[in-house]
Amino acid sequence: MIVSASYSDDIPAFYGRWFMRRLDAGFCRTFDSNGLQFHRVELTRDAVDGFVFWTKDATPFLDALKEIYRRDFAFVVQYSIGTDSDNAVRSMHALEAAYGPRCAVWRYAPAGAAALPQKTQLHNFAAIANKLRGATDEVTVSTGLPGVGAIDGDTRAGIKEMAEIARDCGMRMTLCSQPDNLVPASSPARCIDARRLSDLAHRPIDAMTHPKWSGCLCAAAYDIGTPMAVDCVLASSAARRDDHNPDGEFLVPPPALFEMRDGTDLPF
Repeated sequence: MIVSASYSDDIPAFYGRWFMRRLDAGFCRTFDSNGLQFHRVELTRDAVDGFVFWTKDATPFLDALKEIYRRDFAFVVQYSIGTDSDNAVRSMHALEAAYGPRCAVWRYAPAGAAALPQKTQLHNFAAIANKLRGATDEVTVSTGLPGVGAIDGDTRAGIKEMAEIARDCGMRMTLCSQPDNLVPASSPARCIDARRLSDLAHRPIDAMTHPKWSGCLCAAAYDIGTPMAVDCVLASSAARRDDHNPDGEFLVPPPALFEMRDGTDLPF
C-alpha cells in the first residue's frame, strides 16, 4: 500500500510529531466521510510500500525524514512552491543532497495564478526554476495556467515556454489532470507515482491506477488526512490544528456529529 500524507493536510509543516508517533505505534486511524466509518491504517514496514508527502514547507520535517529513511521506508515529497521562497528552495536542495533528485517533485500552483498576466507568470516560474536547478527532475503544474479550459494560441505558447524553461533547468514539466493543455514539450503527471517510488525503494512497487478525478493518473494510495469531502463541516485548517492531539490516533478527530462505525476495508 502507498500512503499519502496528506493531500488535504500539510503533515510535514504542521503535524510531523504526530506522524512520527503514529509510525512508532505502527498504525493510525482515519475516517471516511462517505461511509461514515473509521479505518485502522497500518504504518509498518511490511504494510507500507512508500509514502507520498505533500507540503508547502518541508523544513520542520527534515529530521523526521532522516529517521523515516533510516527505517527503510521509500518516500516522495510533493513540494508546492508558487512564489520565490529562499526557505523552500533550501529545503528542496537539502532533500536532493540527502536522497537524490528523484525524491522531491516541485509543484507549481501559485494562488491566483490564473489572474496573473502570462508574462508575469512566466517570469515567476523561471525565477523559481533557476533556483531549483539540480534539486529535482520534475515540475508538476497543477493549477493556475492562464486560459485553463480555453486553450488559445497565446496560452499554448506560454505552456510550451514553461516546459522549455523547465527543460533548460534539468526538469521535465508535467501537467496534473489537464490533458487538453498538453503540448509536445510536456507530459501528463502522476502525482502519486509508483515508478518514482520504485526507483527510490530500489525494488518494484506495483499499484493500480486509481484516478481521483478526470485526467488523473495517480496510483492507488490511502490518504491519512482529513477527507476533503468534509471540509465544509470542519472549521478552518488553523482551527482544526487547535483540535489536533499529537498523541491521538486520528490526525484530526472526526466531527462530533458523525456517528462512526468501525470499517475493515480500505476504500479502493
